[in-house]
Amino acid sequence: MQWDRAQRGCSAMNPNAPLIRQDKKIDFGDPRRFVPKAMKSESGAGQ
Repeated sequence: MQWDRAQRGCSAMNPNAPLIRQDKKIDFGDPRRFVPKAMKSESGAGQ
């Protein structure tokens, strides 16, 4: 659950990260698609 949150923050704070940027390239086009995914992951890990 922390990994998802850290990656999201890194991709937005670290534009120099090619690895994260490439992975989040699609998310940028559809941010709503990534938002629920991260939330669901956190909820699943929490419970």
